Amino acid sequence: MIRMAVVTALVSIVLPGEFVAFPDIKGGPSAEVVNSNCLACHSGEMVTNQPRLSEAEWRAVVGKMRATYKAPIAESDDAAIVAWLTAMQQQRASSGG
Repeated sequence: MIRMAVVTALVSIVLPGEFVAFPDIKGGPSAEVVNSNCLACHSGEMVTNQPRLSEAEWRAVVGKMRATYKAPIAESDDAAIVAWLTAMQQQRASSGG
């Protein structure tokens, strides 16, 4: 006869930093779609510190998130996400960031 014991323990997980939503781009696209799709997996700092990519490259990245990593991003959100990412990087470049 085989006997098994089950041991359970409470685990506490502390996430780094505080939640910071992506900002709207002044005079540009809203961050609403980015916040609802990207913040589930990515911090604001992680996304805003990516190398500068072209619009086509961002489209490929968004497609990769959906196809490879199974991110639940509706294809209808792609254009708004890419527009925000592109505008965010243009804004950072023009402000010296």
